[in-house]
Amino acid sequence: MFYVDAHLDLAFIALNHKRDLRLPVSDIRLRDGQKPKAGIATVSIPDLKAAGVGLVFATLFVEPAASPVANDGVYLYHNADEAHQQAMAQFDYYHRLVDEDPSIRLIGDAIGLNELLTSWQGT
Repeated sequence: MFYVDAHLDLAFIALNHKRDLRLPVSDIRLRDGQKPKAGIATVSIPDLKAAGVGLVFATLFVEPAASPVANDGVYLYHNADEAHQQAMAQFDYYHRLVDEDPSIRLIGDAIGLNELLTSWQGT
């Protein structure tokens, strides 16, 4: 059995807040120091794995610069082209994670989902 997190803005967190989500949360917090605008780090790939999370619905999230709650980050868009560029950078981030960590995979169809389910049977 495994847990599912059905909404995580992993790429946005990594790129906007310059966090290495391949590190444990405790290490990310040490690296962050005092970054109140970024918020306290609460998620990382090692911690998701340790908690038994086997499936994450990772998002492509872009934030408009005009948002009243916009963070002080580099990933704020002013027009559709910027929004698209930022979303594609996040898409690329997920593909790089897969290339760097063989335990991570992108699931895009029923076959991939069945492979994931099979890999967790008996755990």
